[in-house]
Amino acid sequence: MLAIAHEPVTEGRELEGLLERLARLAGIDRRVVSILDPIERNVEELNRFRPDVVMSFGSYLEALFVHLDASGRAFHHPAAVIHGGDAISAPARRLITETLGIPVLSLYGSYEAFPLGFECAQHRGHHMNVDLFPIRLVDSAGEDVSPGESGEVVISNLLSRGTMLLNYRLGDIARWIPGPCPCGRNLPVLSFVQGRVADWLTTPAGERLHPQTVTVVLEVDPDVLRYQVVQRQPSRLEIKLVARAGSDLPAVARRVQTGFANLLPEIAVDVLFVADLPRTRVGKTRNVVGLEAADSGP
Repeated sequence: MLAIAHEPVTEGRELEGLLERLARLAGIDRRVVSILDPIERNVEELNRFRPDVVMSFGSYLEALFVHLDASGRAFHHPAAVIHGGDAISAPARRLITETLGIPVLSLYGSYEAFPLGFECAQHRGHHMNVDLFPIRLVDSAGEDVSPGESGEVVISNLLSRGTMLLNYRLGDIARWIPGPCPCGRNLPVLSFVQGRVADWLTTPAGERLHPQTVTVVLEVDPDVLRYQVVQRQPSRLEIKLVARAGSDLPAVARRVQTGFANLLPEIAVDVLFVADLPRTRVGKTRNVVGLEAADSGP
């Protein structure tokens, strides 16, 4: 399996370590490359390693296979691609499955409960591991919605070693798909969720950068609690930060500006400290708001 990921931080390192141990136990030859590397370099690794499965963020897999299709170059076709974290658009999924002949499957999970579910072989939604993670769908008042209605996904994690997690809101909107599944599995089916499509950044030269690029600066700073990167023009980023109480704000701003100057020297950065971040209509905050989305508001 070829995993294309970003450098994990905090809980991500623990999850990455767990996945590596599971791969060794299962006898899986697993190779990890970085989304921060140029796509051409990862294509070379794809052709050299020749994996049966390629796994990454949906938006990165979309960019990878759109690039391969447009370039016309020969490349190793894996038996399947698996995505999580964010979505693959419907046109890109058709390109990968129908034009390139590669099956696409998705995983549904979070750091709070991994894995919550896996895509049905009939592609109707995600079969949910409710025996491990009880799930509710609720309305804005926190009341359970009626069967077939959309609601916010609320999970409980009964497997945590440190403390049990009960009724945790993920911010995703979905609905239960009623009736037995044609694939034969008995686990209930949750519709594909909304709100997991991340925006990409664009450099002044027109190069597209995966949204996880910013994590190598913002998610390692101990004084940054939450953030949102908004790009209103190719040459400038607006970075909204929710900082830890009592932190030295000018020092935080300098660290962030220095980090982005090293990471993306062609793009200027404006750092703004805010008490909270704007939310989408489904109640989620978006870490990255790209050019097109910024024009219409986050």
